[in-house]
Amino acid sequence: MSYQPAARSFDTTSNPFDGVVAGQILDDEVRAFAPNLKDILARAERSIGGDLDATRALLAKASALVAEAAETQGGAREFSLGGLAPWQAKRVSAHIDAHLGDTIPVSHLAQLVTLSAGHFSRAFKRTFGDTPHGHVMRRRVETAKAMMLKSAEPLSQIAYLCGFADQAHFSRTFRKLAGATPLAWRRAHANA
Repeated sequence: MSYQPAARSFDTTSNPFDGVVAGQILDDEVRAFAPNLKDILARAERSIGGDLDATRALLAKASALVAEAAETQGGAREFSLGGLAPWQAKRVSAHIDAHLGDTIPVSHLAQLVTLSAGHFSRAFKRTFGDTPHGHVMRRRVETAKAMMLKSAEPLSQIAYLCGFADQAHFSRTFRKLAGATPLAWRRAHANA
């Protein structure tokens, strides 16, 4: 005997629950929203085939809990609807910081948090306010600035250690993000 799912019909007319986006809710995210959100969503899933009104009410309650959690976060950057969950943002940031000297493909970052590359890129931009590549370049420049202030290493060595292809790539990116060449920035901040 094989399992045959019950036929489901969904009302497609406009209702107060339009805009509810279904997605996979991971345990860490559930704890970030509310302890009973997982239970509410499980009950909604069980009732979806039989009682559409109960399903709608449960989804509205879950949606309200998520909205309340977002408001209590005060619009904090660590959590935004459509962005990365706090645990995902921490994991990705830690990986980027640990591997600045390496090539960091978006597909690898997406795998770290079990998302597709496209979804990850959109969520990353919503969370960090920049593309994954732009964020990595900013982190590399910030690390290079710290290295220039703390050591007398040649700029070519700093460029290599921070993951730039060569010194010219380092200079172009640094000038674009910091407003000055690495050498000019180092001289201006050496006396400060």
